[in-house]
This record gives sequence, structure tokens and C-alpha cells, in this order.
Amino acid sequence: MKSQRRSVPVVWAIVTALVLAAGCSTEAPSPPPTGAASGTGTSAPAVTPADVDAIPEMKDFISGIDGSEGDGVTAPIDKALAKYAAEGVDTSEIGQRAYANPRITAAEKQGDRDCYTLVMTGGVFTFTYELCWEEGKVVAIKKIQEIPTSKLKR
Repeated sequence: MKSQRRSVPVVWAIVTALVLAAGCSTEAPSPPPTGAASGTGTSAPAVTPADVDAIPEMKDFISGIDGSEGDGVTAPIDKALAKYAAEGVDTSEIGQRAYANPRITAAEKQGDRDCYTLVMTGGVFTFTYELCWEEGKVVAIKKIQEIPTSKLKR
């Protein structure tokens, strides 16, 4: 009877250690891609720029967005806007930020315009924009969503 009492705490300690080990991870979970472009916030399969057929100018626009502060004077997004934004387009919603991980999640034709949904991270936020292009220039920019990355469904 005495040996049975000693084995119960040992078994309990082993079970507890296994349960704790199974629930712990050394890697922080990364946020899954979301359906942010649709505004639903539901999970959707990851879409990379290669999955969405984009015009060469749009591909070039996002190619320099690398998460850096740029040269300390002009952010990479501002350089891209200077090159591709049509005269008179309001860039204040999208400019002057250090964005990273840009990906095109949707493309649609609106009359003569090629419009793309662009999702990027900037600091602790995930931004979703719609950029519309005509004749190789951005003619419209609309912010769709700005949410803290930590609020994305995991």
C-alpha cells in the first residue's frame, strides 16, 4: 500500500509535465492571412503577388516596399508614389509610412481602370488599400481598413 502512495505523485508529476509541454511553444504565432480586403475579417487563403495578375507598374510599385525607413528623408512608399501617382491624386492616406510585406490580394477591372487590393504591415498595424491605375499611373487610392496586427484572427 505504501509503494502505491509514492507512485501517485510521480505519475501526477509526469502527466502535468507532459500537458504543460504540449501546450507551450517557443515560437510566436504569426497572424494568418485574412479576408481584410472584403471587410469580413475572416480567414482566407494566402495570396501572393504571383497569384494575382497585376500590371507591370503595380508589381514595380510594391517591389521597393521593404519595411525600411528609406534614406531617412523619403520612405520607399513615397518614392513609389512620386514615380507612379497621377497628378492631383491624394496620397496622404498611404504616404509617409514604412510598410513591409506588401501583397496584392485582389484585382478587378473598373471601366478603364485596373484596381488592386493591397495589404501591407506598417508598425503594429495591417493596412488594406485599393489602388486604381489608368495608363500606368495610380489615379485613385482608397484606404479600406487599418487594424492592429494583434487583432487579426489567429
